Amino acid sequence: MSQHRTPDPELQRSYTLLDQGQLGEARRLAQQCLEQAREAGDELASSRASIALGLIAAYDSRHEEAMQLLLPHVPVLEATEARKELCRAYSVLGFSLGVLGDPERGLEWASKALALAEQQQSSRELVRAQLNRAVLFNQMGDWQRAELSLRAGIEEAQGHGYGPSATAGLSNLAEIHLSQALRCRERHDDAGAARHAQDAGHWYERAIESCIIHGLDNILGEAYAKLARAQVLQSQMAGVPGLLQRAAGLSSDSPVLRAEISLTQGMAAAESGREQDARHALEHALHIAQECHEPDLVHQVLFELSHLERSYGHLQAALQRFEERHHLMMEHFKRRLRMVARSAEVWAEAEQARLAARAAIEREAELIRSQSELLARAAQLQQDAMCDGLTGLLNRRGLEAQARTLWGPGQSDSPLSLAVIDADHFKRINDDCGHATGDAVLKQLGQLLQQDIRASDVLARMGGEEFVLVLPDRTLDEAQRICERVRQRVAEGNWQQCGSHLPVSISIGLSQRQPGDDLETLLRRADQLMYAAKTAGRNCVRSSPGSETS
Repeated sequence: MSQHRTPDPELQRSYTLLDQGQLGEARRLAQQCLEQAREAGDELASSRASIALGLIAAYDSRHEEAMQLLLPHVPVLEATEARKELCRAYSVLGFSLGVLGDPERGLEWASKALALAEQQQSSRELVRAQLNRAVLFNQMGDWQRAELSLRAGIEEAQGHGYGPSATAGLSNLAEIHLSQALRCRERHDDAGAARHAQDAGHWYERAIESCIIHGLDNILGEAYAKLARAQVLQSQMAGVPGLLQRAAGLSSDSPVLRAEISLTQGMAAAESGREQDARHALEHALHIAQECHEPDLVHQVLFELSHLERSYGHLQAALQRFEERHHLMMEHFKRRLRMVARSAEVWAEAEQARLAARAAIEREAELIRSQSELLARAAQLQQDAMCDGLTGLLNRRGLEAQARTLWGPGQSDSPLSLAVIDADHFKRINDDCGHATGDAVLKQLGQLLQQDIRASDVLARMGGEEFVLVLPDRTLDEAQRICERVRQRVAEGNWQQCGSHLPVSISIGLSQRQPGDDLETLLRRADQLMYAAKTAGRNCVRSSPGSETS
């Protein structure tokens, strides 16, 4: 589960389309990747595609679906090194929970996104996490922390050249101050309203500059309208008509912006003492906002209408607007409660799926561990079956397995020599010095025999004090020189360190492979030559009649 793989190019293309706002094509590609991954039984690829579909659903304002797609598959990515997509998934989960009325829980996910982005040093995801956290703080009414998150996100975005993100952050920061100014106005705190409106104006001016630089007309029109509103709240009326005219030039495709413009026009007219103009503009704004189903905007317009009627002594009309606003607030709170309840249901459903996915991952991990242990045990058993427990060399079975490759196709014609090596008078060592000393002598003898062999040579202990050395690609003369060096090294060895006061020597029978020889035939011939070496007085190499060194 820890293997990292690069996402499918089609899935990467889906993310690119998502960032470009082409949600339909992005969804089609991600769904195609999901189907292919399921057919291939690739769990990681399937989870990655599901994560992409969840992000697309959130960008399309289908937040319940986004949660149901994201939550079960987040643990799969968490259990792997494929963590790049997690930052974005965490951020979107937090944002969706906020939209569904649960910003507190959403903040937990946004904080996870921020921590992971800092760990991965991903500047783009760091900006995304900071801006999303600010939205959630704003929903919770924690203006100070919302502003801190926005400032951090804006600074990060500007430092890395993420112009659109920085612009959105500036606009959101201005919106926070404007919201606080309007709340002060509702509490008849004109000084507080003017102070926050001044801060809002400062940030809207910066947002407008950034919009013009980066060509973000969708944010620019709203920024013009709300900068004008901030100026009205400060009773600075001179620049308001020009700002609203610029906003109107960008409002053809946005009824919400037209409602914002009419609201600001109504507030400006009321501030200037033009009652009928104010009422007309505010009624127009109310009509558009209601048609667009924008409850927050309707709420603002109703307050301004109530404020207008009260200012001119129309108390019955003011009361009627106040009651409409109160009814709207009650409906808003009821809807918010329903959203919170539904959010809890969706969370419970998705959390159950997430827990089930995590349990499946843990079961798979346990199965992999068990399989690894079994494979390791099998490998150890195979090693034990092929090796001598005392010296660590190959045993008879290991020798036969290795020799198969030397008798394979195309190998029979190549030179090969085989030596049978036997320790002289080994029974005397066991009897006089003890079996522990005998074992130590055999271990040291195995080490000495290994000093002259190549990786392609094969050395085995056949049992007792007998060893076999197979020398592929060695002529008989070459093999005899090697065996003589081995014999001499053993004869000159320091055996007292093994506890033996007796000298140790070896007798070697050496034979070269002949056409038609198999391993057994060659072993028998070398064994006979080894006994010939014993008969000749031991501590010698015997390779053929009349050829002897000692």
